[in-house]
Amino acid sequence: MFKKLPVIVAPGFFTSFWPSALNLSDKLKDLGFDVFSPGPSFLSLLHIHTQAFALSKLVDEALSKHKTKKCNIIGVSMGGIVALYYLHELDGAKKVNTCITIGTPFRGTPAAYPALLFAPSAWEIIPGSSLIKYLSQKPKPPGVKMYNFSGKNDLLCPPRTSRYEFGKNKMFDGGHADVCLGANEEVLKYIELILNTEEPVM
Repeated sequence: MFKKLPVIVAPGFFTSFWPSALNLSDKLKDLGFDVFSPGPSFLSLLHIHTQAFALSKLVDEALSKHKTKKCNIIGVSMGGIVALYYLHELDGAKKVNTCITIGTPFRGTPAAYPALLFAPSAWEIIPGSSLIKYLSQKPKPPGVKMYNFSGKNDLLCPPRTSRYEFGKNKMFDGGHADVCLGANEEVLKYIELILNTEEPVM
């Protein structure tokens, strides 16, 4: 019998190509969490709704394996937008206890501009995109505990653009990769604390 809820990781843009770069997943496994995440693929190039459907399948797989009705989600960088879309548009809020977003471009990121020629998802996370505007108007997903982490020195998703209005926000020292990929021990400490408790911790 599993003692902890399964954790589903929605990866960011480049980490869908090389999941091994996302040390966060391995470190969570070392802490005793059963972690589900996509394998190597071009998934992050595709539209956000396509990524959200893939996330939905991972959630259902995890719930079936654990014989539980709830899981926890961690959305890394663009993966936070995917997670939020899943919660609102695919009825995901009914299946998620806690959602943690890390370095997520809630107000869009200019860093997506170079990928506009080959990645449909890039069009959806540039500043002012219709998806960014749409999600910004949505309320907090009902029943889901929302936490958001930002890096003080994040140049891809600066704190002013990665704040989530309906969650508990916390900033950490470091840039985008340091905060998102599992290198920051303080970030890991807070993730472990959040996932191991039923009460808000920030």
